[in-house]
Amino acid sequence: MLIGLVVPAGAASASSSVAERCPGYVAALQQAKVSLVAGDRTTAIAALRGADSALAECIRRDSDEAGGHVLLAASPGSPAGVTG
Repeated sequence: MLIGLVVPAGAASASSSVAERCPGYVAALQQAKVSLVAGDRTTAIAALRGADSALAECIRRDSDEAGGHVLLAASPGSPAGVTG
């Protein structure tokens, strides 16, 4: 589970939002919400895992664009697997 993210100034445009930079993450979160409202926990969990993967990919991309200077703090045992 993602706990925190520090991106150096200039790595991601100050005017860009997570929704703009990582639409797959937002879409997966929205699907999880819809699934939870419908009482479908299995699909919600799958959507949250998809959101985690999408966010990790966006972080990797941002890290590459920042020259590898992105710090990701994750809880122990986190599947994020992102290193900077």
